[in-house]
Amino acid sequence: MTMTHVPIVAISNNKLAFALATLFTQLLQTKKPDTFYELNALVTPDFLPSHIDKITSLAQQFAHHCHLNIVKMTDDLPQFANHSDHVPDMATYKFYLAEKFPQYQKIIYLDTDLVIFQDLTPLYQTDLNQKYLGGVQSLAFYLNSRHLAAQLGINHLANYINSGVLLMDLAAIRHHQLEHQCRQLVGSFPDTVDQHIINKVYHQHIQLLSPQWNVFNFQQHLYQSDLALIGMTPAQQSAVLHQPAIFHYTGCPKPWQYYNLQFDLIWYRAYLASPYGSEPLALEFCADAAGQGKPTNWFTKIYYRCRAQLALKKRWRQIFGAQH
Repeated sequence: MTMTHVPIVAISNNKLAFALATLFTQLLQTKKPDTFYELNALVTPDFLPSHIDKITSLAQQFAHHCHLNIVKMTDDLPQFANHSDHVPDMATYKFYLAEKFPQYQKIIYLDTDLVIFQDLTPLYQTDLNQKYLGGVQSLAFYLNSRHLAAQLGINHLANYINSGVLLMDLAAIRHHQLEHQCRQLVGSFPDTVDQHIINKVYHQHIQLLSPQWNVFNFQQHLYQSDLALIGMTPAQQSAVLHQPAIFHYTGCPKPWQYYNLQFDLIWYRAYLASPYGSEPLALEFCADAAGQGKPTNWFTKIYYRCRAQLALKKRWRQIFGAQH
């Protein structure tokens, strides 16, 4: 059998080692027989040997299906004041991937707060159309962050992407020294660690991916409204709602904290199958997630419909105005 090799990189510290192991477990559980995952972890300098041993044991269990490579970062990283309440400092490690993994021309980057539903070979084989970075549009930013484009110094937010799932052309990134540009901006935007920087530096070199590859938990109300059709086709809207390829717990509610989040049981089953599964989690009820998603009253429904119409007109002006 001819194996398709797919290189994947994730980032972790000691606190999230169990989430890293759960992510790798999900990847190995959902891959096809002819897919071979090259699993790479870029970890903090103090990453404990006990965590390395546990994650290595997982790779040994699936030795014919994956290879594991754990790389420790150095201490000489940019110092900055992190004002984000849910994005750790190590998110800046995304600005070192081309440098730390010179053996790869292209990789998939994944955050650790994901649910993986299917083999990622189609994602890896997506044509970037000579762009340097692929990601899924963050529709909420496009619709609601009116002044962000000016803050970032870019023309528009139509291709503003979430940085939790990325398809990266490392060869092009190395050639154009884009990681250096990103590192120069660390700490420039108080409300983010990495995402604004990525969208600023790569603005003209972003290929939008199918929204199935990064379905955001906080955008469920958008996916169910007419607003979704601004950023996706009706078929993609249906797929996002009913057949996500990757589900992303963006923001603070995580499946290792709460037991009533969407798809949390799928994540928890992978956790139990991971090398950390024997360590119990103290799960709580998330009140914010109890009524997750749908606009519930007539005012909210009208509001979203009006926003959809205004956003469509804005998008038309961007597209057709640029042609003149």
